[in-house]
Formats: sequence, C-alpha cells, structure tokens
Amino acid sequence: MKPSAERFKPVLSRWRTPLLVVMVALIGAAVLGGLRHLVQSLDYDALTRAMATTPIDRVALSVLATMLSYLALTGYDFSALRYLGIRMRPATTILTAFMSYAVGNSVGLGVMTGGAVRMRMYTAAGLETGQIFRIIGFNAGAVGLGVTVFGAAGMLVGADQVTGLLPLPVLLLQGAAALTLLTIAALIGLSAWRGQVRLFGRSMDLPSAGLLTQQIVISVFDLAACAAALWFLMPDTDVSFAGFLVYFAIAISLGVLSHVPGGLGVFEAVMLLAYGSRADTESILGALILFRGVYFLLPLTVATLLLADHELHRATDTPVGRAAARTSPVLLAILVFIAGIWLLASGATPTTAAATDILTLHVPLAIVEIAHLLGGVAGLSLLFVARGLLHRLDAAWWAAVVLTLAAAMLALPKGIAWTEAAGLSMLGRFLWAFRGEFNRRSTLRMQVFETEWLIAVGLVVAAMIWLLFLSYRDIEYRHDLWWQFAFDAHVSRSLRAITLTAFLAVAIGLWQLLRPGGFGALFPSGTATVGGGVLVRPRANAAVVLVLL
Repeated sequence: MKPSAERFKPVLSRWRTPLLVVMVALIGAAVLGGLRHLVQSLDYDALTRAMATTPIDRVALSVLATMLSYLALTGYDFSALRYLGIRMRPATTILTAFMSYAVGNSVGLGVMTGGAVRMRMYTAAGLETGQIFRIIGFNAGAVGLGVTVFGAAGMLVGADQVTGLLPLPVLLLQGAAALTLLTIAALIGLSAWRGQVRLFGRSMDLPSAGLLTQQIVISVFDLAACAAALWFLMPDTDVSFAGFLVYFAIAISLGVLSHVPGGLGVFEAVMLLAYGSRADTESILGALILFRGVYFLLPLTVATLLLADHELHRATDTPVGRAAARTSPVLLAILVFIAGIWLLASGATPTTAAATDILTLHVPLAIVEIAHLLGGVAGLSLLFVARGLLHRLDAAWWAAVVLTLAAAMLALPKGIAWTEAAGLSMLGRFLWAFRGEFNRRSTLRMQVFETEWLIAVGLVVAAMIWLLFLSYRDIEYRHDLWWQFAFDAHVSRSLRAITLTAFLAVAIGLWQLLRPGGFGALFPSGTATVGGGVLVRPRANAAVVLVLL
C-alpha cells in the first residue's frame, strides 16, 4: 500500500495550476480592491512633480543601498559553493551571481530565470548539472529563510505600526513573530546537534549551524539594504525604519506569492495601502517608480554594460566569458521590452510646456504629429520584437536596431525627449555590440507568438490606455478632440497614438491566433515544433516578457 503522501501526489500535481491561479486571483482581487479608493484621486502632474523633486542626495543613497544589496546577494553563491565544497574563482562567482540576480529580480521567478543564467555560466566553469541544481536549491532556501527571519524580526519590533494593514491584535502579531524566530533558532540548534533531519521518510543533510547563521545574516543584510533603497526615496512620515521593514517584508512576501514577475503591482499596492494615510499617493507612487528604476533597471543595465565591455574588448575567449556573452539575448530582450513600454508611455502622456514652446518655434506641426504616431508604433513593435531577440533571431535583431535608432531620432520632434533619445541610443549600441549572438536566420512573419505573450502585450496596451485617461483626467472628452491638430493639443495626439497602437495590437493578436499552421523558424535545440508552429516553454517566455507589467 502506498504511503499517504505518495497517494496525494497525483492529485496535487493535477490541481496545482488551478489552485495557483485561484490563489493569485484572490491576492490580486484583495490588493486591488483595497487600492481602488487610493488611486481615484491620483493626479498625473503631481506624480511627475514628486518624482522630479526627489532630492539627488536621496537618489544617491538609494543607489548606494542597491549596491550593498547586490553585494550581499553574491554571498548566497559563495555560501552555496562552500556548502558543496566547491572551489571557484571569486570573479566568476561574483559575475555569475550578479547577472543571475539582475535578471531574476527584474523578471521575477528568480529561481527559474536566475537559475538558467547560473546553469549556463557554472557549466562553463566546470560544474556538473547536479551541483548547479543544488546551488540553485540552496539559494532558494536561503532566500526563503532570510525573508522569514526578516519579516518576523520586523514584526516583533514594529507590530504596532501595521495594525492598520493587518487588523489583528498587536500581541498576537508579536507572538507569531516570536514563535517563528524560535522555530528557526530550533532549526539552527538541530543542525548543530545532529546535522540531519528526516522528513516524509527521507533523510536530509542540514547545513552546519554556522553556515545557516551566515545565510540568515546575509539575507537580512540584503533585504535591509533593499528596503533602505526604497526608504531613502519615500516621503517623510512618522513610520520608523523598523515599521517600514515590516511593510516591506509583507509586500515582498505577497509579491512572491502572487507569481507576478518582480511582484510588480502587488508590491506597490501593499506599500500604497500601508502608507496611504501617512502621505499623499503621488509622493508614494513616485518613490516606488524611482525604486523600480534604481533597484531593478539599473543593475540590469550595468550587467549589460559589463557584457558589452567583454564583447567589445574581445575578452570572451574563456569558457565563462563566452557563456556570459550567450546570456546577452535575454538581457537585451528585457531591455527592448522595457523600451517599448517607455515609448508607449511617452505617447500617452503630455509634452512639457518648455518642449512645446521649442517645437512651436523650430519644428513643423506635421512632423510633430507624425513623430508621435510613429513613436507609438515603434514602441508596440519592440514589444513583439523582444520575443525574437529572446530566441536569437537575426531578423528580430535587425528590426530592434532599426526601431531603437528610429525612435531615438523621433524622440526630439515628438517632445524634445533627450533622456528618451539617449536611452534608446544606448540600447542600439548594446544591440550592435552583440550582433554575433543573433545568428538564427528567420523572417519576422515566421514568428509564432504564444497566447501568454499576446496577453502580456495586451496588458501593456491596457495599462497605457489607463495612463492616457490618468494624464488627461481633467479634460472632458469631446468627439472633436480626435481632429484637433495644434502644438498644445496634447490630448488629441495622445488619443490618436494610443488608439492606433491598440488597433495594431488587436490586429496582430487576431492574425496570430487565427493564422493557419505551417510557419516555422529556427530556434534553440530542444525546442518542440507542432504543425510548423513553435512551442518554446510558453510560461517561461511570458515570465521574461512581463518585466514591468
């Protein structure tokens, strides 16, 4: 007769996905329901002012805290290697850990995406597959342990400050936190006493008590530095740093449970709910947007810069260097997708008064209108092109280069957007540096987009429509807005641009869903093809795409 645990395995396997979907839906509904009244009064101009007036010294402190957090993250890999008794060059460990966490933190599902980077680079360094899986598992356990200790310690100290978010007695919250910390202390004691535990009929070797303690210290330091990166950007309130750590731990935990890449939306919603009565919504949301840029986008850009430096100086003649270069398509796909969102958001929001004055004096109105429309089309195209970059398609590379450079030139007549032009130019330079990595011949019309990818693009377009109405909420809709052409007719230009991109997105989506089979392309080995189409782990692809949704 099978053990009871074995009997339930097929049932759990069958219902795992539906239960996960239900859990994610419940978390999302609860968070969004509580958030609705906070964003009803959100003012776009106040939001942009809050971001623009953030003191530069606070941004610098946030960047410093981010550096300390990522430095601590490398400690996970050093501890895992020490646990397995593996000796490796520190430079290889640091580069692998940094790139893994830069990708994993930005995309979410860090074990999956960051683990893929580790698998490629540690294999090149000479490790076996089993060893790499143990490193990935060790790191996942260490992160979970660290989040638990971090949240429990914060709750123990600052439980009185989160009763508004968690309507439970302070003593009950502190008791649960103390019990959690005592359980972890008992685990460390068990490790020191026996070094082995038996669960579900299987023996499992525990790390030494010293190594467990070291991992907890690393995790707490990492999360405290990550929290500090946001803390420095938040508006001044009566919330102490200890209380803020509790909010941060809850937001991180719900973001992980939601399975949304990077916890985006869920994390921000929890922080808005926690801080909503203590500061204006625009200041809080502005800080959260800046935090996303500093803690997620900045490391991703730095990782790409490091790889570009390797590629440009031909320093990839070592196995690890070549493995690092082969991860560049993933990084570039993420950055291109972000660039597409950036362009769409730029088209949905008004141009500044100063830029409008310059355009009025020096640029024909027809050029401004055309640049606005083409900028939106380029942004939508980049969302689709990112999928081809992920699979190293040469046609996607050419399209990305042309689109980014064209969008960089359009940024000036569109709204004197120097930052946008500079960012897109840098992205074009990155793409050019890694030309050799995109060697799979294909045509753009041969691409087959999974349903998850189309849903991701649809969510981005829906978010841009919401941003459009947020930006112009004080302007009453009239039918004649569609036909107004003037330098100060910002709402009309944004309305036309977003409508065009939404129409094209629907058209492309329908064409993809209704097209007959028989189209194929060259993809990495191991990719399964069905009916000429491509099935390339659609959930993994969707995870990479949903970087900033």
